[in-house]
Amino acid sequence: MKRYLALMCAVMVMGCITGGGKVVTNDGLKTFIYEDRGYKISYPAHWDESVDEKMFYGTNGMPALGIRESFLGDKDVSEQIQKIKDNFNDNESYIVRDTSEATYGGVTFERLDMSYQDETSTYESALFLTARGDYIYQFLYLAESPSSLEEAINTTLPTLQFTS
Repeated sequence: MKRYLALMCAVMVMGCITGGGKVVTNDGLKTFIYEDRGYKISYPAHWDESVDEKMFYGTNGMPALGIRESFLGDKDVSEQIQKIKDNFNDNESYIVRDTSEATYGGVTFERLDMSYQDETSTYESALFLTARGDYIYQFLYLAESPSSLEEAINTTLPTLQFTS
């Protein structure tokens, strides 16, 4: 429960999340399909999900993935991405260690490597940002160790497909 709350805290930094997706299971993976926003992403079938909140998590809440889309409209993409990064830099629970570019499944992201601290624990975290069409997509990962963080990222992010 504590880990679930840590992810919820992280998602609050990202902002409001709306539901509307569906889940399909195939070959040991579940695929979250969000047709209205034009993407789908797969995760291990043994992970739990809270589809309405777009949160997916392994045993005891770890590792975890929270997804959010931000509508751009006529706003400048780089300014909006900078605002998102600033939200994490300004949040006392996060320590941003590095920013880099990363490509998974043919999609290029801005990656923020971070630590997340609650009152008793420190977790590894990574935020992936990419813009497509009218949205900025945010994929926030939280895990207990660097290896489990990378495993979660390498299991899920390469499966991301934009459908529109």
